[in-house]
Amino acid sequence: MKATTSEQRYNGHEAAAQMHPSGGLTGTVDDSVPSGKEMRTIQTALHLAPELPFESWKRIGSRISIVQKSSAWWIGDWLNYGEAAYGKRYNEATAITGLDYQTLRNYAWVVSRFPVSRRRDTLSFHHHAEVAALDELDQETWLTRAAVFGWSRNELRRRIRSDRSTSGPDPPGPRVTVLLRVELDRYRRWLEAAAGDDLATWIAATLDQAALVVSLDTETSREAATFR
Repeated sequence: MKATTSEQRYNGHEAAAQMHPSGGLTGTVDDSVPSGKEMRTIQTALHLAPELPFESWKRIGSRISIVQKSSAWWIGDWLNYGEAAYGKRYNEATAITGLDYQTLRNYAWVVSRFPVSRRRDTLSFHHHAEVAALDELDQETWLTRAAVFGWSRNELRRRIRSDRSTSGPDPPGPRVTVLLRVELDRYRRWLEAAAGDDLATWIAATLDQAALVVSLDTETSREAATFR
């Protein structure tokens, strides 16, 4: 009886995976990875060949990392293109991506604040999101500091808030107290998102960002109406 090699067994298993009813895509990370020999992907899995060379394993990991780090930028650019070309299409976008409306809006807004020439591939999308509400000069200042000193996103956030707290007191004016009653699961999600920061400060900053998004949308709508 003819022996079955590990590669033959791998390709046999992957022939079935290629027809997976989930409709997941099959293929390779790039043209340097031979199809059916080193890897195949479906929506819910990455299949690697038995006895995969170490250098191939590292190359595949590097490519996956690029996709993971780039996905928010890509989605944001995709959304902004769709809005410019076809109008607001968030219902379609949420169905296609599986992401909720607010997440998509955040991606699109952050991307709109950074032309491609000012996006830094040495920093994460989340670094850029932390400074997106600032003016261009401050954005560049803080991103440069983060790159030079190797700050994480959380460290960048802490430094910005510390700088704000030492730059002087808030201007005088009336204050109000807002009482929120929320479900425990939502409260836990907020704590996790705040990443150790004071929750009230994080909520206020998040609301400020959302208000700025609305303000930018309103301003854009007014400008569009002016040119009609």
